[in-house]
Amino acid sequence: MEDYLSNHCINFGSSYCIPEVAKWRYAQQLRNGEPIPIKPIPIELNKRCKECDEFILKEKPEVCPYCAEKRFSLLTQTSGGWPESREGIQPFQEVYSCKSCGKEFSVDTRPKKQ
Repeated sequence: MEDYLSNHCINFGSSYCIPEVAKWRYAQQLRNGEPIPIKPIPIELNKRCKECDEFILKEKPEVCPYCAEKRFSLLTQTSGGWPESREGIQPFQEVYSCKSCGKEFSVDTRPKKQ
């Protein structure tokens, strides 16, 4: 994950997102004389995302988003009923634990809308 972690988070740009990260979700028209905003380099925004309690990945990554190692395993899976599912109880979030850095991260596993 060498790019912006925010691009992989389901909460990017929502009210759960850190304001200094969320502001990069949507383009806004500039007012006269307003300087062109320069998006921070990934390492700067990624640092804020890694501190966020609402950081939830859209899909399972190949490497840990915190240390980029491949040594992580499923810790727990949460389930619930979703109106868009006719199959009743469905898994909706998996929590992984990295064996290298010890951090935990969540992945949204709800069925994706097509």
